[in-house]
Amino acid sequence: MFRSNLMRWAGAISLLVGGAAPPVLAAVRTVRVAAGLSRPVFVASPPGDTHRLFVLEQHVGRVRIIKDG
Repeated sequence: MFRSNLMRWAGAISLLVGGAAPPVLAAVRTVRVAAGLSRPVFVASPPGDTHRLFVLEQHVGRVRIIKDG
């Protein structure tokens, strides 16, 4: 009995929380800046430097520097 009441409450709460806010669609686009990378997993750029990207490649242990990409 306790389990069935718990399941009912969990279902009711999930319906209330799940339907509370409408989904928000973000405007995201992708741009290819380099080719020939081997499993890139992280990208960063130095503060204030808009001409270089550092790309970390998985399994080869390499950091590639992409200039003006």
